[in-house]
Amino acid sequence: MIIAKIEPLALSAGSLSLLLCRVTTKSGLIGYGECLCNRPPMQQALFATIRDALAALYIGKSVDDREALNLAARRRFASFGRAGTVLNALAAIEIALWDIAGKAAGKSVSELLGGARRTRLPVMASLDKYDDKAKVRARLEQALATGVKAAKVHEAPLEIIEE
Repeated sequence: MIIAKIEPLALSAGSLSLLLCRVTTKSGLIGYGECLCNRPPMQQALFATIRDALAALYIGKSVDDREALNLAARRRFASFGRAGTVLNALAAIEIALWDIAGKAAGKSVSELLGGARRTRLPVMASLDKYDDKAKVRARLEQALATGVKAAKVHEAPLEIIEE
């Protein structure tokens, strides 16, 4: 399966900014990936990174070579560090390639990676960024009431985190 097109897709829902990556093969299979992005400027940076810097490295290559392609891209952009925009953008492409591989094989990505090793997994609630003590407290209480054992807040001001 040859990669024909890689498209970043910027989505917004209220204050939430998302970035998806759609990879299309020449045979028409489509895979989707996503990357961490919670602010419009980061969304714009990730969009441009996928469109302008990364997509060309994958076009015309085989989905079956996804692990080698990802390693080569990581090496090529190593001077930009081991975290941040480039790695988040690469993650979106890699997830989309695994999505395609799973669809082509008629298997879940979990099965492609060796199958489930557990019947239960702990779950953590990852909350939105509210910048408001009362909203954070209410949403945290709501999340904990569902039975999750941990929650992640995305607030920056210490007084909100301490609340």
